[in-house]
Amino acid sequence: MTSTPRTGFSLGLWWKQHRKMILPPIFGIGGFLLFWQLSSSLGLTKLNGPLCLWTDERSRELLLYPFFDRGGLDKGLFLHTMSSLTRVGIGYINWRQLSALRWASPSDSTSPSIAPLIPCFSS
Repeated sequence: MTSTPRTGFSLGLWWKQHRKMILPPIFGIGGFLLFWQLSSSLGLTKLNGPLCLWTDERSRELLLYPFFDRGGLDKGLFLHTMSSLTRVGIGYINWRQLSALRWASPSDSTSPSIAPLIPCFSS
């Protein structure tokens, strides 16, 4: 009876091949979280530590439920982030439109130049 080699997935073999790529990021992230927790526990920073996620009800609610909306300003982290990014996008679009008007041809009467009204675009 001859034995045929197995061609299935071997977790041990996969770990031997990939552990050098996996362990450094895990140790790096773990070290960062440990330093963060120690610095917040010792009072070196006013920022809450990562364990605050389990100990503080407000932090847990903000991070674990990013889509909640209770009306007014009581919204989840995702909704606040999207609101902020929307304002940034609108500002960028407005800036692009203003810069396009700045470089419009002076002889073109259909597109008025607003450069004299804005000090940062003045020549």
